[in-house]
Amino acid sequence: MRNAAHLITGITGELADRDASPLRLVAAAHPAAALGGPRRTGRAGHRRARAAGPRALRGPGRLDGNGNGDLGSALRCAQIETAATRAGGGTRGGGRVRLLAGCGIVPDSEPDSEVAGTEAEPQPVREALEGR
Repeated sequence: MRNAAHLITGITGELADRDASPLRLVAAAHPAAALGGPRRTGRAGHRRARAAGPRALRGPGRLDGNGNGDLGSALRCAQIETAATRAGGGTRGGGRVRLLAGCGIVPDSEPDSEVAGTEAEPQPVREALEGR
């Protein structure tokens, strides 16, 4: 996709508790509001009112048997759903793509600006899917 960029911000650190497991770290950090967790700000009512549809899976990651892993937050992504995944069958075709984007509602947020940004974010992916 020539009109979309893939950006990652890596976060690394050293845990104060060396015995903490990755799952304990995840439990402490998540669910973040962007990943379906509790809405903690005064603007939450506006966000709930403007939200379209259910939340989605936005916390990809992997953990191995030794407790090592990579975890992330996919705030802008596309969820591909085929007729087979919707119905649990083996039919072909009839799929759909759901473009997902989020915004960071904090006390100083301007809700209308956040909504405008959230609506603009998936446009490069939409254009690529439409062949533009």
